[in-house]
Amino acid sequence: ALGIKSVYKKFINSMDNLVDDKTINQWLPLAYDWRNGIYDVVDDKAVNTAIDLAKKSKTGKLTIIAHSNGGLFTKQLMKKLENIGEDALVDKIINVAVPELGTPEAMLSMLHGHNQSIGMGSIMTENNARSFSANLPGAYGLLPTKRFFEKNPLTVISSMFDKNTLISTFNDMKNFLLNNSFSVASSTNTQIPLLLNPYLLSKNETFHSNIDTWKPASSTKVLSIFGWGNPTSEGLNYSRDPHCDNKTNNCDPIYSAKLTESGDGTVITDSNSGNANSILYFNLD
Repeated sequence: ALGIKSVYKKFINSMDNLVDDKTINQWLPLAYDWRNGIYDVVDDKAVNTAIDLAKKSKTGKLTIIAHSNGGLFTKQLMKKLENIGEDALVDKIINVAVPELGTPEAMLSMLHGHNQSIGMGSIMTENNARSFSANLPGAYGLLPTKRFFEKNPLTVISSMFDKNTLISTFNDMKNFLLNNSFSVASSTNTQIPLLLNPYLLSKNETFHSNIDTWKPASSTKVLSIFGWGNPTSEGLNYSRDPHCDNKTNNCDPIYSAKLTESGDGTVITDSNSGNANSILYFNLD
């Protein structure tokens, strides 16, 4: 990252060691442009890469290790393999901190640039980060989905700003993101939420309606690994600035994150789809 931090260096070394000691024949990192929607980046090349790698395997099958957004990539890849009758070539999927059904942290990032500054704002400010993500197809895939709310009756948005609003359904969240009365198209004040892109939100809704119902074949085992113990956003609150001029109603909202310890700082454990044969939780404290 920025030529400074090696995010996957230890993992890469571990995989290379498995090849060197002949535990596995080969492994490949499958890179993709995270700015684009997963529905666009999982193409025929990705499918053919998986098929070709399986042919070189000791067992004729693959194990896929997916981190974060890579888990959505994997589910789309499995759907495509399933469509051509090749899904049985994947024997194991290991998901690491994957927001399969989206995670509320994405709302705070997209609406307010929450925790998204880089270099204390010298490289990327929170305002620039949220303006960037508002029209970034890949970001929309991380928002809580219909299945998220069906599985988790969480109140992800509470507003005491203009009226008492409690949002705990996908349609209400969608309406807030697109039509909320105090949101704006652009602002330098990161306390005021941005209005999101209805086209990209709709594209993401269609995408997740396809992958969220996917179930692995009986021959494919799924392991999901989650961290917990780090404060993680499970929603956000809006309140009125107590110092504002209530007589003229010259007030802006103030947002704050609703935190839970059931997460790794970004992905809450309730973001899992329930597809896994086994789920492991690791306390990060």
